[in-house]
Amino acid sequence: MQPPLAIAHLSLPAREPGALAAWYEQVLGFQRDGAHLWSEGTLLVLEPGEPLPTGRIHFGFRAPSLGALLAWIEALDEADVPRTELEGDERYSTVFATDPEGNRLEFFFELRPAEGQRTGGAAAPSA
Repeated sequence: MQPPLAIAHLSLPAREPGALAAWYEQVLGFQRDGAHLWSEGTLLVLEPGEPLPTGRIHFGFRAPSLGALLAWIEALDEADVPRTELEGDERYSTVFATDPEGNRLEFFFELRPAEGQRTGGAAAPSA
């Protein structure tokens, strides 16, 4: 059996990479190094190009607890970031938002199977 994998970086096209990098830095607290943005073990690289198509394509940020997710929702509201209503329960909760270029972001909390609460994958709620 192979060791587990984790997504470590995402290259994201942006019409204005510098402005979008500043947004991720100011609103989401990423550490910025040019076009490279770091948060925990995640690297987000912004490259010139057309943003991702809208719809179900998105990427998600997992909060370590439901309380942390609620704190992020409050921060999004304070920064006037458009978002959906919170959906879910104490095992899985999610909210979707958009960045200034229209990329769809998911902020979620989910107990992992090792935490004994869930054995199957969560279906992505529609937003």
